[in-house]
Amino acid sequence: MSAVLYRVSNVRKRIQDDDGFILYESRAIVWYIAFKYADQGTALIPSSLQGQALVQQALWVEVSHFNHWANIVIDEGVRKPCVDLAFDVFPNTGR
Repeated sequence: MSAVLYRVSNVRKRIQDDDGFILYESRAIVWYIAFKYADQGTALIPSSLQGQALVQQALWVEVSHFNHWANIVIDEGVRKPCVDLAFDVFPNTGR
C-alpha cells in the first residue's frame, strides 16, 4: 500500500505521549496537549470558563456544520482518486 493511500485510509491518526498514553481524534489531541503543556509557552486554550466555553462552541460549530462537507470534499477529491473510483460532482444528493 502506498504511503499516500495509507495516510488517507488511516483516518484515526493517533499520538502516544511519553507516558504511553494513546489518543486519537484531532480535537481531543489538541485539548490534551493544551492542558498537558499549559505551563510551557503561550496558552493554547483560555484559562477562564467563558474562554473555554467559546473554544468548545467553535469546535462544536465546526463538527456540526463544516465536518460533513469537508468529508465529502476529501472523499471525492482524495480518497476516491487514490483507489481509482469515479468523482461524483453531487455526492449523496441523488442528482
